[in-house]
Amino acid sequence: MKGMTGLDFSAKADSKASRTVPLKNILLILILICSSVTLSGCVYLRILALRKQFTQFDKYVVVDKKDGLTFSFLTPTLYGNDIKWLGLTPVSQETKSGVTIWKHYLEKVYSNNQTETGNYDFTIDTRYQNEKLHAIYFPESFFTALPKEFFIALCKYIGQSDMDLDQGNREVRYTGGDVGSKHTLSSVKQDDIVQQFGIPYLVNNTDGINSLEYHYRVKERSTSTDTSEKTGTKYVYRFTFSQQDSLISFAVKIPIVGYIEFDFDKPELHAARN
Repeated sequence: MKGMTGLDFSAKADSKASRTVPLKNILLILILICSSVTLSGCVYLRILALRKQFTQFDKYVVVDKKDGLTFSFLTPTLYGNDIKWLGLTPVSQETKSGVTIWKHYLEKVYSNNQTETGNYDFTIDTRYQNEKLHAIYFPESFFTALPKEFFIALCKYIGQSDMDLDQGNREVRYTGGDVGSKHTLSSVKQDDIVQQFGIPYLVNNTDGINSLEYHYRVKERSTSTDTSEKTGTKYVYRFTFSQQDSLISFAVKIPIVGYIEFDFDKPELHAARN
């Protein structure tokens, strides 16, 4: 039997050999297994719990579109360590009125010494109470081309989709429900993406299907005593468009988790099973 940690457990262990294993070694193995589950499996479970809340998005999430875009979670599920585990380490943090605010800085990465005018780096704030993530804030400068409704629709789309991280299924497929969200996402054009994110790191064209890929690195501080900035983990975003210039998929490569692809063009999952 294989668990979520990827460890292989066999029921055919030699009984004689197992009797000779010192108790302290067995305890050490159990501690290592539990630690592994805590650092991976439990994070996945909390992510899946958040996705379940997105099935009733308006019930669990308060959206504020004033001065940027803020998602406030009425029933927080993720911890600050979960966010760090996913590679989104803060470049700075402060505490105000019992709320801890982490600022995350994502720096755009170019290929082949490309340069362009304008600043296409961006920041995101995550806010915590009692160590749990209770809000995510995107500044107004983030919305140069893509409307705020795009990001709201993406969250609702996740709630109306099939997503099974524990089984290694990295594809998020629409299962029906919020048709308006799906339409909002598919109505995005290539020019919108280029205006929002600038020159792509990579462009791929196959039979008229265009993919624009962008790479970003997370800036972080090395230690509390060393305030110099350094680049950390990399996130990769890929937008794929049909021949009619309609967004048909969005993929993001998340550290540890890998690629997760949101397919806006495929048939509904429940219909495919019939």
